[in-house]
Amino acid sequence: MYVCICNAINDRCVKAAAADGARRPLDVYRASGCNPQCGKCARQIREILRDHSGHQGGTVAPHGLI
Repeated sequence: MYVCICNAINDRCVKAAAADGARRPLDVYRASGCNPQCGKCARQIREILRDHSGHQGGTVAPHGLI
């Protein structure tokens, strides 16, 4: 499922970035080689990161920057 339409980032990209250490939406954008555009996806990216960190035993800052 696409999470960020502006940058064509899907949930698999977010999970892969999380597995590589991404903890904030900005980390996901950087891992995808792009920059935030409209920012509407940041909430969804944070939710995926939070869910993924729960499975990995890590933590995610609740109010990460875009």
